[in-house]
Amino acid sequence: MAKAKIKDTSELAPSGKPWSYGIRTWGTDGASHGGFIWDLTPGARTTAPDWKPVDDCGNGLHCNAWGVEDWSLLGDLSEVASGKRVLGIVRFDPEGALDLDGKHKAEWMEIVLTTKTADLASVLNWLSPKRHAHIHGLTKVQEKAAATTGYGSAAATTGYRSAAATTGNGSAAATTGDYSAAATT
Repeated sequence: MAKAKIKDTSELAPSGKPWSYGIRTWGTDGASHGGFIWDLTPGARTTAPDWKPVDDCGNGLHCNAWGVEDWSLLGDLSEVASGKRVLGIVRFDPEGALDLDGKHKAEWMEIVLTTKTADLASVLNWLSPKRHAHIHGLTKVQEKAAATTGYGSAAATTGYRSAAATTGNGSAAATTGDYSAAATT
């Protein structure tokens, strides 16, 4: 496959904040839920004609932000591998975007890269370093420990010899860095 054209992502979003990125799927013609058609050309901006900044589905464009939200919303990924659907990376201005607990919605999104112009591995791998940098920016680099307790508790640390521990149903712990440890019960 030819080398894919990728939208320049070095600049900031119009709000002056760093871009947010997401992953999503479309029909091969750019159709999304409800038959709305996106322009899947790298760099193309698609705007929702029915935009409403309300905290519910619809009335905007949706994606799995940073590739860490609900992957079941992307549909059957075997259809992407077989060429029946398109998977791609979008970017959007985080200012004004809404977190819908499992996906994000925004008034407009721009196409960065899709499986129409690149192979599946290239699209999936493109987001990894951006996601790592985003998560790293959310956590404080430290050589200390974090501990939480209770239903759905979460702890995240990064840095040399970091430690995280959680207890409670649905708890999660994550660490990065040499000699780091994470534990959940």
